[in-house]
Amino acid sequence: MEEIRNIIQMGIWVELYTIPPYMTAMLSLKREKFKEVYNILKSVSTEEMLHMVLNANVLNSIGGKPNTTDTFWLPDYPTTLPSMGFYQIRPDITLTIAPFSRAIVKDVFMEIEKPASPNVMTILHNVALMWARLPGDAGGRWKSFETEGKTLYADTLSRLNASSGPVWLRRADSLRSILDTVSADEAQTEDSNDWRYLFQTATELLENPEIADVYTIGGFYAHAMLRLIQAEACVKM
Repeated sequence: MEEIRNIIQMGIWVELYTIPPYMTAMLSLKREKFKEVYNILKSVSTEEMLHMVLNANVLNSIGGKPNTTDTFWLPDYPTTLPSMGFYQIRPDITLTIAPFSRAIVKDVFMEIEKPASPNVMTILHNVALMWARLPGDAGGRWKSFETEGKTLYADTLSRLNASSGPVWLRRADSLRSILDTVSADEAQTEDSNDWRYLFQTATELLENPEIADVYTIGGFYAHAMLRLIQAEACVKM
């Protein structure tokens, strides 16, 4: 668990590193003249703060203590995103604090927000399916989602086919055969079977190079979530 705590703590640092560049660019603008850009930067920096808090909440829940004052890790700009041990997150990006400009948008902000590869996105979607099907959690880890004007609940996922539902669900369809291996009746009486399959699946997904040798923020969070599923499965098996 200590290794998982270190990974989640690193998530706090990753988010913390991104906040000053956004805030500095935002505060360099005259709000009245550039209201739309100002508000966008404010919204993004607020989201990064929320991500940091979510990491802290997860760390608290697994017995860790969030740290935002360690001088070894506090950012000294210009700097790269923090990295540790098995991974490097976007080592090609240099984070800077500077007034707003097209250059900082292109070279820093757009690179921070650059989506993960389709392969990593599929893994993230598969994780969402896994979390929804964890035993002993009535209704799944999320309650519902909207598609084509209809509300679909987590327990309807197994009845959808690959040609229906939202894009993320169609892309995540690769995992359904594993999740459906144990029938609903078996799941009620033999939860350990479900946990065993979830552990096995998480372990296999972690062997993907884009997850094992993390190079994107999305890949980092996919790795962290899969490690959390592994840990929970170990406890419940």
